[in-house]
Amino acid sequence: MESLKNAIFCINAFCGILFNFIAIYVTIKKSKDKSGEGYLKLMLLLFLSGIISSIIHGILRIQILIINDTMVFVLEIFNSFLENKIFLVFSIFFTYFTLTLPTSILISRYLFICKNIELNIFKTAIIIFIFSLLVLLVSHGVWTITNELPNDIISSWIIKEKINGKILTLNTFGIGNKIILKEWYLLFIEVLLYFLINYTTVIVLFLKYKKYINELENIMSEKTKKMNREFMLILLLQSFAPLFVTGFPDIIFVIMIIFKYLYGAEELGTIVLQLLNFTPIVNALLFLLLPSTNRKYIKKVFKKIYYITKGVNAPIAVTSIKN
Repeated sequence: MESLKNAIFCINAFCGILFNFIAIYVTIKKSKDKSGEGYLKLMLLLFLSGIISSIIHGILRIQILIINDTMVFVLEIFNSFLENKIFLVFSIFFTYFTLTLPTSILISRYLFICKNIELNIFKTAIIIFIFSLLVLLVSHGVWTITNELPNDIISSWIIKEKINGKILTLNTFGIGNKIILKEWYLLFIEVLLYFLINYTTVIVLFLKYKKYINELENIMSEKTKKMNREFMLILLLQSFAPLFVTGFPDIIFVIMIIFKYLYGAEELGTIVLQLLNFTPIVNALLFLLLPSTNRKYIKKVFKKIYYITKGVNAPIAVTSIKN
């Protein structure tokens, strides 16, 4: 089980860095419209945040355990309470910051297309700042439930379950809290507010954007219609990616916590977190694979690389990759 978790951590980190780097490259190479620079900056920030988030979780390799009605967070590289708490909250902030950026991009697209408002650096920074405050809700909630735990809470569980691993050992240090409503109510409220505000914004703006596009459909070219449909589909899927990826496991995990039916599910929290950390990969792949223009561009790039490695001249259609 430990080898499998380590493999997933490594795959998430490697693929997150790789695909987000490719997404940044494609975004820069294919950016022509300078009037949409605010949107472009947010797209680049989304993929850069995906890279940073992948690196953070690849290094920290946070595990979430449920032991004796206590949620325990284990970070591999620290053995001090304060360091563990700070880096745990920092990693949660960056995870949810990455998950929330598609909403910021949707806002920028709506303002640019529907309201004809160009986003300069200042306006873009305001959007980012507002949604950073929203992400701080979740981070603060996690901060409130992380306390020091008895030294033997993990070691006694390891002895009982006869676990023999290199990460979870008798000396493993963990932080967390008893799963009690009076200790957790603030986190539940703040997470609920986060999802309510974020997804209400997504749904309302998507409906307004769709209505605006439908009103202008008769004067739009087929190419413009297709581009707008693809773009909105990408943003909608990116916004709801966390729910698609982790929705079902999250529901099961929360129900099990509420009803304290946790026997045999001590490490389910780690699985849920790993699925959540898969979202930056999903965001990058949606951007790279859904738009037909991106697919064609990537296909030409790989063909060009193939011909170069073979040492032969590529056809003109391949060498003339448009930026």
